[in-house]
Amino acid sequence: MEKWEVYIWLQAKLGLDAHQTHIGQFSEYMCEQVISLCQQAPAYTSGRAA
Repeated sequence: MEKWEVYIWLQAKLGLDAHQTHIGQFSEYMCEQVISLCQQAPAYTSGRAA
């Protein structure tokens, strides 16, 4: 997934709008929610070499 796709996915999962969905402004609780969501999500690759 591209960065912008991840932010759209997070907006949908967390019920936030674009202005609220910024990792640098998340509380510790919100970061824990994001980590939990990411651990449950299927793995995607961008197709780019690592």
